[in-house]
Amino acid sequence: MATKVGAYSPNTWRTRYALNYKGLPFTTVWLELCDVERELRAAGAPPAGTWPDGQPQYTVPAIFDSLTNRYVSDAHQIARYLDETYADRPMLFPHGTAGLQHAFVGQFISRVVFASIPIALKGCYAVMSERTQTYFRETREEIFGKKLEEIWAEAAVEKGWVDVKEGLDWLETIVKENGNDKLFLLGDTPTEADLAIAAMFQWINKASTPVWNQLKVLNGGRWARLVDALSRYESNETRA
Repeated sequence: MATKVGAYSPNTWRTRYALNYKGLPFTTVWLELCDVERELRAAGAPPAGTWPDGQPQYTVPAIFDSLTNRYVSDAHQIARYLDETYADRPMLFPHGTAGLQHAFVGQFISRVVFASIPIALKGCYAVMSERTQTYFRETREEIFGKKLEEIWAEAAVEKGWVDVKEGLDWLETIVKENGNDKLFLLGDTPTEADLAIAAMFQWINKASTPVWNQLKVLNGGRWARLVDALSRYESNETRA
């Protein structure tokens, strides 16, 4: 998604990581948020889901695989597709873990990603173009039922930090079941769930480096070490 700081959406970062982890070359097509639905409809990509009113929801990431002539939307569905289609490459979902990973990521999004919105949203808004800011304000204020300024108000940010720290403590407890020195959900090998975690931190880092600087020292610096461990999978694309 096109912004002043390049790739920053946590969902697109999940797919960027996944493609690089699988060792698959790709080309990034940059879109303004306000152009996503129009461009995906025009390309023939499927919606990623539906909005509460039942209308199709077109979001990024979406990929087109020229080898199979197929579009796939939604970060989770893309990861499943990549494993099914390119099973000879490192697996994002080792055998028997897909359901557990999907459930875990759902909990992670609920406990940590949503909690991060008040502390990250102002930075997200700042890196958008003026045209996308207008679109974002109109659509997100309708979704949230409040002004953006209310979401990133001081009291909301303070509560956000409390909730985020609580969520990260929960996350650390789960990962440390594999050993205090382990960074990944399954121990030594990263999975799609680990990519989803790192993708959130990439989003926050791109949107607000000061916020990331506060986050990365929590839990003994575990989250900075996770991002560093996955840095080899950050970029390997050409640009359209």
